Amino acid sequence: MADLNGDGDLSGEEAGRFAQMRFEGLDTNHDEQLDLPEFQSGFRR
Repeated sequence: MADLNGDGDLSGEEAGRFAQMRFEGLDTNHDEQLDLPEFQSGFRR
């Protein structure tokens, strides 16, 4: 999913985009900060 160009490797840009997407998914109230419940919910799914 994170390997956008399908070459089997993750570039820094691809890893950064994936991390940003993951962060945005965890930030359920969209305040650009993760509180403990938001962070923990990401590991319960």
